[in-house]
This record gives sequence, structure tokens and C-alpha cells, in this order.
Amino acid sequence: MALRIFTCRDCGHRMRFAHDHCGKCYCHKETYQQPMLWYGVIAVLFVLLILGLVQLISSQI
Repeated sequence: MALRIFTCRDCGHRMRFAHDHCGKCYCHKETYQQPMLWYGVIAVLFVLLILGLVQLISSQI
């Protein structure tokens, strides 16, 4: 069974995280519900983590 965490604002259909539109009425999701936003946030956090680790390691040498 799929985890459906969002609800469509137009038809009330419960939506999965995977797509950027409702599977029932094809209305676009809100920006915070779209997966590409969260993939970008995770990528930026990962890059900041790596840069922080590199800076920490280089300061100890």
C-alpha cells in the first residue's frame, strides 16, 4: 500500500509524493508538495555537509 501524504486541493484525492500532479484530476500540486523541490533541498544540504567536512578536515591538518 502506498503512502499518500498529500491531498488534492481541487478534488480531495489523496496523492503520493512521486508526481507533480493529481492522478485523478491532473491538477498541479502546490510547490511544497512537488518532489523536485525536496530533491533540490536535499542536494543543497548534502553539498553544505560535504563542504563543512572538508573544511573541518583541512583545519586539523
